[in-house]
Order: sequence, then C-alpha cells, then structure tokens
Amino acid sequence: MFRTEIRLKSPGWYIRYPDKFFCIGSCFAEHWNKRLTDSGFSSFVNPAGIVYNPLSLAHQLNQCMLLKPWTEEDIIFHQDLYHGLHHHGLFSSKQKSAVLEYMNHRLRMAHTQLLNSNILIITLGTALVFKHKPTGWVVANCHKIPPDQFERRFLGVEEIVDAFDLILDQLKSAFPGLRIILTISPVRYLKEGFSDNSLSKSILILAAHRLIENHVGLQYYPAYEILLDDLRDYRFYKEDMIHPNDLAIDYIWSRFTNLFFEQDTLYIMDQINKLRKAGLHRPLHPESAEHKSYISTLDQKILELKNQYPLIVWE
Repeated sequence: MFRTEIRLKSPGWYIRYPDKFFCIGSCFAEHWNKRLTDSGFSSFVNPAGIVYNPLSLAHQLNQCMLLKPWTEEDIIFHQDLYHGLHHHGLFSSKQKSAVLEYMNHRLRMAHTQLLNSNILIITLGTALVFKHKPTGWVVANCHKIPPDQFERRFLGVEEIVDAFDLILDQLKSAFPGLRIILTISPVRYLKEGFSDNSLSKSILILAAHRLIENHVGLQYYPAYEILLDDLRDYRFYKEDMIHPNDLAIDYIWSRFTNLFFEQDTLYIMDQINKLRKAGLHRPLHPESAEHKSYISTLDQKILELKNQYPLIVWE
C-alpha cells in the first residue's frame, strides 16, 4: 500500500433511476448536480445560489420546504445594486423588483423539486459566518459591503446541530421517504487563514457526526477526508492549490457512485456518458457525408437508449 485509502461503509440502500435529487450547499454541490444531470437524473441545485455556511443552508431549506416567499426585507442596496442577503451575487440587479422576482421564481422551482425528490445532498463549506449588524442576520454573501457592517465569528457545534436537528426533523416529517446525504466540501477556504480554515472544518466535522448520531438513516459521505487523507497530493489540485482538479473530482465521484449506485444504474450511466462524449466530437469537416452519417448513427443510439430506459432524463 502506497496510500491510505478510506474504507467506505455501505449505506444499505442504492440509488436507481428514476430517483430525483435536490443538491444544496457549496460549489461541490454544483459539481454533484452536474454529474447527476449528465448521467440522466433529475436534479436541482442551490435555489439561492452557492452557499457555504450551515445556518444559511438550514434557513434556505426551510424557505423551500414551506414555500415561504422572500420579501423586500431580505434585500439590501449597495453600490447601485440590490442584493439578497441570503442569496448569491447572481441574483443582484439594479432593479429591486427583478431581484425579488428571480429569488421567488427559483424558490418556487426549488419547492416543486423538493416535493418530488427522494434524495437530498447537503454540502457544508465553512463554519465561519458574518452577521449583518443592521438586521442581525447571518448572511449567505457579504456582497462587498463594508466589513464594519458585519460581525465575523465561528459557529459553535451546538449551534449547527440545533439548526439542522430542527430542519431535518421537519423534512423527515414532511417527506418520509426522503434520504439525506451529508458531506463537507474538500475546498479549503484559505482566504481566512490556514488556522481558521482548520478550525472551521473541524467544527463542521464534529457537527456532522453529531447529526449522524441524532438522525437514523442520515448518511455521511467523506469527500473532505478523501481529498485530504486519501489523495493527499498537490497533483490533485488546480493551479490555485486550493480547489480539487477534475482528476480529484472524478475520483471522489467514482467512490461516491460505487458506494451508492447499484450495478444496473452504473451500467446505464456508463452508456449515457459514452454517448455524451461521442456528441462532443468536433469534426474537421462538419458538412461531410461521413460526419452526417456519424451524427445520424449517434442520434439513433440515443433514441434506442431512451426507449430502452424511459426513466432517464436526457437534456
């Protein structure tokens, strides 16, 4: 053995078509959503944009579950733009009505998907939060508002556990068949410093394992541990030496699918991915008879796969 491979415990259940997913959290949730949709699953990601801290995640899940509309109280004006304090900068606009309309449009979409989903994937990013002093809210994004308007602090383990105990109980009551997978983003947030990053991830790990103890059936997938303790080499990072590169994400995804997906599902995913890769081929002469024949054959194979497995979602 030339590396410390992490042994994963079977969850006791498997993902199959037509399982539907709801992914929420850090940028790693975005990676998982793309892998799922590319593999023919129905999946929805981040109704308020990428969010990193547990309190904002719990708050957003509560809004989605209850379909509680966002209001003008959730919006702030700064540098000629209106911003959602609980939303990513993608929602910002010069028109308040446009911000509110988009926020609630995504909320309605998320509520519908959550109603129809049977697997929820939550990715925690950081335990470091910023409380907006004028409102008293922990925000999902500071939107480059002057730092003197915020109180910077670490969440406590109990604070995270209490917030998620409540929302997880509500979710299980509202959606008895919902399976929940909890993970921690392997991305290190070094902008706040090495020590603060280590403290932050430690708090999240402690809170995650407390939640596993409190909720029967809640699954923990060790994405953070796989990157840091299994791969443990800078060749698995992007040039910034912080974010995992495609090779690392492929490995973490393969460990995930081999753990949670049954063999028939893996086979169908493999067929879908082969056809998708074939569709990305860029010919030297796109107008040639040879390429047109290639496209026709590919379209026929896709149609045959869709007819054979009508439960897959091909977009």
